[in-house]
Amino acid sequence: MKKYNNSEIVRLAILAAADYAAACTGPTIRGLNGEKNLRGKSIEEVAANNDISVDEAKQLTVDLASASWDELGEHWQQVNLDSAKGMIELMEALGGPSVIASADLDNPEVQLKLGTLLHAAWLQQPGNSWALGGDLDKPYSELPETEQAKDLQQLRSLQKWLSELN
Repeated sequence: MKKYNNSEIVRLAILAAADYAAACTGPTIRGLNGEKNLRGKSIEEVAANNDISVDEAKQLTVDLASASWDELGEHWQQVNLDSAKGMIELMEALGGPSVIASADLDNPEVQLKLGTLLHAAWLQQPGNSWALGGDLDKPYSELPETEQAKDLQQLRSLQKWLSELN
């Protein structure tokens, strides 16, 4: 198993975060430090749900769909780093970089196989315990297409990262 240095892992995290943002169809508002009560589709929604002003909500949140790596803040950068490490572990468990690099992610059978494994690994990451028992705590095949697309985008990011390393 190849060891990846910290800068390589950070590069994967940055790539995956940017690709996730590009795949979003609208704002994905989250608390700067992962606060669950500050989740929403808009700043106005977050403000109304928490009885705070829109200006206060803007200071307490980040839009994951549009934030640059530096704008994500320490919490969300760590979430993305953990995700990158999880993708690397999954890649190694599947047989290494050559398996992922050569995977045809447009093939529905490959999508199902790798998407299932990635989603299961994602659910096991400590930072994603919030998803257990919720709408995302189900097999990949039962997820809405929009959620499946997010998992596939992470695999595409992994492929892009591998091509940059070579």
